[in-house]
Amino acid sequence: SWQDDQERVERVLREAKLHSRVQHPNIVAFYNAVQLEGQMIMTMELVEGLTLEQKLAGEPLEAAEAVRYMRQALAALEYAHGQGVVHRGITPAHLIVTPEGTLKLSGFDLAKGANAAQLTQVGTVLGSLQYIAPEQVKGAPHIDGRADLYSLGVVFYQAVTGRLPFDAVSQFDLMLAHVNQAPRPPREVRADLPAELNDTILKALAKEPLDRFQTAEEFRQALGEAPEAPAPAAPVATPAPTRVTPAPIGARPAPSSLPP
Repeated sequence: SWQDDQERVERVLREAKLHSRVQHPNIVAFYNAVQLEGQMIMTMELVEGLTLEQKLAGEPLEAAEAVRYMRQALAALEYAHGQGVVHRGITPAHLIVTPEGTLKLSGFDLAKGANAAQLTQVGTVLGSLQYIAPEQVKGAPHIDGRADLYSLGVVFYQAVTGRLPFDAVSQFDLMLAHVNQAPRPPREVRADLPAELNDTILKALAKEPLDRFQTAEEFRQALGEAPEAPAPAAPVATPAPTRVTPAPIGARPAPSSLPP
């Protein structure tokens, strides 16, 4: 409908406004967005590499490698949150790893400024339900950076165990699990996982935001005690090419709705 199209346009233009001020080595650079002949044309940094979703492919990573990626993702979130931008939709598909081992966070189309107007309808869930924070499931009126830390905690759990913390058969059951069900400790899935890492992941997955890490910096510092291999040396920086992505308005899937 026209109203749905307008909401999508507003969401993309909001992304352009927010993302243009979020410039960080671990965030995919966003250059511009314009509406042209019924399409939204976006230009952004072209990042060569594999998404974390592709790298996992059902198999866990070595703990040190997972920690290295999570520390980079948290550095990106620390910067974005400092700019007043909450991602709101982190999944492994939004984490791109270059051949040199640099992680880049993408997918800011669900991003929202801390003081932005509520553009989504009440009762609407945005983002992937497998990674969504409990307060997003419950439709809390104010979502802050701690929701991103929960979502990254789910990604972290998956990265070291090869499985998701909740295995529900329906969207409704999955949402209930995020709100009510305690995740199985990752050490019960992978016995060689260090106890400190196990506890860090579980803290990130706390149901109540007050029980989680309160900032990305705090989460990242907690990983300083965990095993971490040195990252590969970064290559000499070269100007990044741009990619033009036509996104027909009205062609995007409608967000999932909460069950009655």
